Amino acid sequence: MLSIKNYQSNLKYYYGFYTGSVDGKVGSKTKSAVKSYQKFKGLTQDGIYGSKTDSALIKDIKNLQTLLNKQGNKLSVDGIIGTATISAIKSFQRKKGLSQDGIAGSNTIKALKNTSSSSSSSSKVNWDKVKYFKKSEFKCQCRGKYCNGYPAEMSSKLIDILEKLRAYFGKPITITSGLRCKKHNAEVGCVSNSQHQYGKAADIYIAGVDKAKIKAKAYEYGAKYCYYGTAGMGEAVHINV
Repeated sequence: MLSIKNYQSNLKYYYGFYTGSVDGKVGSKTKSAVKSYQKFKGLTQDGIYGSKTDSALIKDIKNLQTLLNKQGNKLSVDGIIGTATISAIKSFQRKKGLSQDGIAGSNTIKALKNTSSSSSSSSKVNWDKVKYFKKSEFKCQCRGKYCNGYPAEMSSKLIDILEKLRAYFGKPITITSGLRCKKHNAEVGCVSNSQHQYGKAADIYIAGVDKAKIKAKAYEYGAKYCYYGTAGMGEAVHINV
C-alpha cells in the first residue's frame, strides 16, 4: 500500500485529481481527489484509499512510466510519481509543445500513446544512410517557441518514399513543412490530428514538376494520402503514410 504522500503525489501529477500540498495529511482535498479517481476508474466512490484504489493507481502510474521510458527515459517502473517522473513528463510536454506543468493529463497521455504507436509502426530513420535529405530539413518551424524542433521521429516509410521521388524525378525536393508540434500545428490552422505531429507527413515542392505526377508517383510508392491545391498549400504537395 502506498504511503499518503506517495498517493497524494500520484493523484496530483496523474490527471491532476489532487490540488493540495503533498504533506501526508488526509484532509478534504485528499478525500475529494480519491473520490474523483475512483469515479474515473469505475470504483466505489467512498473517498477511502483502500486496496482496490491502491492497486489501480499503481498500475496506472506504472503504465505512465513505461510510456515515458519509450521516449528514452530510464525511470524505475515503481508506480510512484517522484521528481524523476515529473521531470520526464515536463520534458515530454516541452518536446510536444504542451503546457509544461508536469501533470500527465489527457493531452499528455494521448500524445504519449500516439507517439508510442507511431514509433512502433515504423523503424527509426538511419539518417547516415539517407542520400538526399537531412534530419534538419524536417524540423518544426516554431523555431524553438514551443518545442525543441523534433516533437516526434520521422517515419522511415515516409523518408523512403521521398528518397524514391527524388531519384525518380531527378530534381531537388524542398520540404515546405515537416514536423509540427501540437501548438505550432494549431497556430498554422491545421487539423488537430495532423500527421505532421507524428512524423508521418511532409509537404514538398519540386520545381518544374507537375503536382499531379508527384501525387500519382507518391501513391505508387506507398503513400497513404496525398493532396495539393488547398488554401495555404501554394505549389506544395502533401504526402502522408
